[in-house]
Amino acid sequence: MLPQLTLNRAFMVDFSAAEPPCFALGMVAVDGKETGFLAMRPKEAIPRHITDQGFQFGHALYGTSQAVLAQFVFRFYGHALYQALVNPALPMVQIILTTMIASGDYFFFALNPSGQVTAFRSEIDAHNIAGMRDNLPAMQAATTSHHEYEQGVRA
Repeated sequence: MLPQLTLNRAFMVDFSAAEPPCFALGMVAVDGKETGFLAMRPKEAIPRHITDQGFQFGHALYGTSQAVLAQFVFRFYGHALYQALVNPALPMVQIILTTMIASGDYFFFALNPSGQVTAFRSEIDAHNIAGMRDNLPAMQAATTSHHEYEQGVRA
């Protein structure tokens, strides 16, 4: 039996209407507990036989001791590599990442252009979640401005 997931409707409507490719972080409630999620909408559909194989998830920090960007990487075996950059100085980003690390749990959603959604629940080392626990202090200390974030994205 699959768990019932509860997401913010307005957030998901906005995300679904955004121009692909796009990426989002948010909160999801499952079995009465909140955890974080990462979601992407690629320009082209990821075939089901590819999503059935799962994916590799990684992350890295780029920048200086103050202006930091967090990169998330999703590699779908035999298909494609997707990357997203977020500003870890944003309070909502910090809340979501802290919740994911504290719970040792997260979800990943891939929304195809056809409207089909593929959901993955974490199955990795809950202690470190792809190195994020180790990097959380640097993300919490980040003071990256919007301008610095935009510069980093362009670079």
